[in-house]
Amino acid sequence: MNGFKREKLFISVLLLVVCFFFLSSFLRSEKKITQLIAVELKSFQLADQKFSRVWLREGVIAASDDSKKVISGKELIKGQFKGYDSEGRDVILRIESYDSKGTLNGLPTYQFSYFSKKTKEWKSICKPDYRGAESAVLISGFWDSKGSKIDKNELFTVGCTSGAIGKCAMWGYVPWSKYQSHSLEELHQACTRMVKADYWGTGETFTKDGTPIFFSDKYGINRGDAPENMIFEAAWDSAGAIFAERPRFQKLLKRPQTFPIKSSGEKQGLIVNYSIPQ
Repeated sequence: MNGFKREKLFISVLLLVVCFFFLSSFLRSEKKITQLIAVELKSFQLADQKFSRVWLREGVIAASDDSKKVISGKELIKGQFKGYDSEGRDVILRIESYDSKGTLNGLPTYQFSYFSKKTKEWKSICKPDYRGAESAVLISGFWDSKGSKIDKNELFTVGCTSGAIGKCAMWGYVPWSKYQSHSLEELHQACTRMVKADYWGTGETFTKDGTPIFFSDKYGINRGDAPENMIFEAAWDSAGAIFAERPRFQKLLKRPQTFPIKSSGEKQGLIVNYSIPQ
């Protein structure tokens, strides 16, 4: 009898382990799905309408049919796209809302959801930003695994305003715009490196969400004096830090790294930042 009870206990424990394994796999799978890489413009579908052309211009999606009638903005809500996640898997996306001036600097924003194959539900792609908005700025092209921008007009990126790509556009570094005849695309890219503390331009992140930083740029779009409790951290270009005195979070470094970084002899770059030593 004791042997029978031990066997039942063993089977029960084994079943719990198996259930935990499948639950963990499910949760990991769901998390990876939200790591959206790129969206195909030509994949757009809206009810039974047929479109001969779909494009993205200055953050706004537009579509036209054979009669050359153009629709955009709120007219495309509930339209669906095919995208790809970081594992190369297909993801079905849907436009949930559109705001022609969804950021403080007047950029158009969208809210996108993706269809979960596990739960059969639509879930928001973006986490809430500091305003509580699950919104995104749309930018032509995509970012590869090393954090480098790849120009491809047939694809676009959903730049969540809670993430580096969307934040940098909200802060004034709009990649399709110019400032005093200077393109802001490279400055936007430098900003994404700074936000993620991607010192070596490898696509790795060496910071934590919600960490305060102060920054200014060479054109004066953002300027001023850093708070007294913040000290110089790094100067950045589109490839990473060109001069860095220290890491934002020493404990987050995954391998022995040498600081200061001095690929440039001066504390100057497209953008410089200050932070509180952690």
